[in-house]
Amino acid sequence: MTFLGMYKKTSAGENSYGLYDLDYSYGSSFSASSIMTNSAYVLGLHATNHDTTKDGFYTNEISEESNIKQAYIKPTPADQDYYLWNVGLDAINYTVNLTASKYSSLGTYELSMKNFATGDTKFNVLGFNSEDLNSGVELVDYNEVPKLSNSEEEANSILGLSMKAETSGWTSYGTTKFLSEDNGKITGTKSYKTDSQAQAPSFMFYLYHAKDISLDEELGSVVITIQAMVPTNEVEYEIKLITVTVNIDAKSFDVGDCYDASISYDKKYEMPSLTSVNITNKSSFTTYYSLYATTNSYTNYYGSGNDYYHAITSSYALPVGT
Repeated sequence: MTFLGMYKKTSAGENSYGLYDLDYSYGSSFSASSIMTNSAYVLGLHATNHDTTKDGFYTNEISEESNIKQAYIKPTPADQDYYLWNVGLDAINYTVNLTASKYSSLGTYELSMKNFATGDTKFNVLGFNSEDLNSGVELVDYNEVPKLSNSEEEANSILGLSMKAETSGWTSYGTTKFLSEDNGKITGTKSYKTDSQAQAPSFMFYLYHAKDISLDEELGSVVITIQAMVPTNEVEYEIKLITVTVNIDAKSFDVGDCYDASISYDKKYEMPSLTSVNITNKSSFTTYYSLYATTNSYTNYYGSGNDYYHAITSSYALPVGT
């Protein structure tokens, strides 16, 4: 028997073995932050009277208790003259792209969990892996990210990343913060639950950075691991594994004076992500507007005595009670 696993190169050029690290033994506890989203296989001959428990492959798997277990890999197909031994987790994979720029709305994303339209579903944030971030890029608590940095180096290296449940479909609001400390750390909310409506919920992703970031390059990626518990009856759940790969880049837009705007549900005290808002006579919403100008005089924007005012205009008549 031969052990079959995988490894990948980190942004620092080191080998990362994750679940397949040979230091793991049967029953070892395992951090979900080291889960790989790739797969690999070995193609071999299907011999006569082939006993795959003696002449085949085994690998590491994760038990329901989140411990390491070792198991034979069952090859496929059974009716051909070859065998295919495959390793890799059976997970639902999502991808989120976030951009750090002077347009803050490009650093927000609404991820629809379209595979989970069943109500009363629980989501548990299991792990976070940041080892594929570029060297020098740091994710910190978003409250520690400066609006304007003290130096170019600080502006281009200190970022924040969060995931929030703040749209309809959840039983309560929550915020999960992702830090690059120790190759991945989670703070804040770690468990979410949808309400009983049969609709797909959405997680909102936010990238925080200084307004004067000057990079124009890819900054790397991170992977979030989530466990979904989908009810099958009043007491039992079907367990599904989810990975969310967040790709982060930075762009500088040399377009002169410009503005950024978005709209979202409910009352917000920070920049809301851009979402589709269904306005009713019982709803509330928040709009965001940011003016970006490099000038010594703001007369063109606010008047000579700062007596110009901004106004919200709409081609849609807001229902009474909004």
